[in-house]
Amino acid sequence: MVEQINNEPGVPLVEVSESPRDDGGGKEVDPSMLRRAVIASCAGSFVEYYDFAVYAALTPAIASTFFSETDRVTGLLSTLGIFALAFVARPLGGVVWGRFGDKIGRQTTLVAVILLMSLSTAAIGLLPSYQMIGVLAPLLLVVLRILQGLSAGGELPGATIFVAESSPNHRRGYFVSWIGVSITCATLAGLLTAALLAEVLSTESLNSWGWRIPFLLALPLGLVGLYIRVKLDESPAFKLARQAEATFDSPLPEVLGKISMYRRMTVTGLLGAGAFLGYYIMMIYMPTLLTSELGFDSGDGLLAICAGGAAIAILGPVMGALSDRFGRRPVLVSAAVGLIVLTYPCFLLLDTGSFLAAVGALIIIAIPVAAGQAVYVTAALERFPTTIRYTAFGISYNVFGLIGGTAAYVSTYLVAETGTIYAPAFYLIVVAVIVLVTTLRVRETASRPLESA
Repeated sequence: MVEQINNEPGVPLVEVSESPRDDGGGKEVDPSMLRRAVIASCAGSFVEYYDFAVYAALTPAIASTFFSETDRVTGLLSTLGIFALAFVARPLGGVVWGRFGDKIGRQTTLVAVILLMSLSTAAIGLLPSYQMIGVLAPLLLVVLRILQGLSAGGELPGATIFVAESSPNHRRGYFVSWIGVSITCATLAGLLTAALLAEVLSTESLNSWGWRIPFLLALPLGLVGLYIRVKLDESPAFKLARQAEATFDSPLPEVLGKISMYRRMTVTGLLGAGAFLGYYIMMIYMPTLLTSELGFDSGDGLLAICAGGAAIAILGPVMGALSDRFGRRPVLVSAAVGLIVLTYPCFLLLDTGSFLAAVGALIIIAIPVAAGQAVYVTAALERFPTTIRYTAFGISYNVFGLIGGTAAYVSTYLVAETGTIYAPAFYLIVVAVIVLVTTLRVRETASRPLESA
């Protein structure tokens, strides 16, 4: 059966063949291949987010290594700024890797991406300090963070697309949601690694050499992921497009040369804004808020965050499965409403100073965050055809991902300027309102075959 669908208002109709239980190419899905696709995609995403979590958790040690110790606040803000810089580089990475992914294939591109990510992360652990080479130290850190940002710009879009194109239509949301589980587990692993080092090492040892260990660990982790990805076949949907000679030598004109595509990328980016911001406030900024602003012991703060992170990881596949059954829109609407309604009360609980209240608050806010994180990427990539999916989704995801990448920096600034710890909560609520309005305007894409062209 041929059906006409229109993903967004104002976007031309696209014809697709309906085959809800195959891979989009009329063939039954191979469970073994699907399993390998999920594992390989999760492995690369784990390396990416492990690095970002480690960097955020070890910000004070990194600041003391790469910046002058005469101005601690400036050093911390500069280090957080470099953290955000990797997100600024991501859109360019989305363009570069998206072009390769749509031209030569998903599998080959993902192999190159994880290699660059692993090498640039490990290289940070080998950099000399400010005391050794002066201003060249932070400059080298900037270069490596840009390389990380470029590789990250192709990682999650490529990984989620690879899984989506390898999944049956009626279970796509569930399988893609496992990448969100790997992201959360990687973030927790990074935070716990940093906490363990802080526990077993003196502050002097941690600042001088201990902080380097987690970055060096990225190399063996990346090599494992590289090995898994090298063994993969290409995604069925891209194979079909290549066999039909439907791929473009340069997909960029098809993406950036059409007004309707800008609209589509903007809409898909806004769908994920709440998930971006909520996740990064909860997992990256929260350690600073709990210890520096609310006076929590670092160990208690970490345990509370781990409880919230575990809730996100557990709920992710549940939310993905619900989106397959009831649709992407209902789950995303519920996530936005949840952030609007629950964020401020959860900050009130945090402000009590009670450990149990903090655990409860982070578990509660984890529910809408998990719903948004698990479902957004599937809902977004389903809005683009196979021939330009990597490029278009990569640009959209990475541009709007800046909302998450700057969350810690903006939240720190807002608290400092307003004098209230509730400023990040209001920031998240405003973004969630925008997400809700956007989500209510888009059409459902669950269980439909992916657009082929």
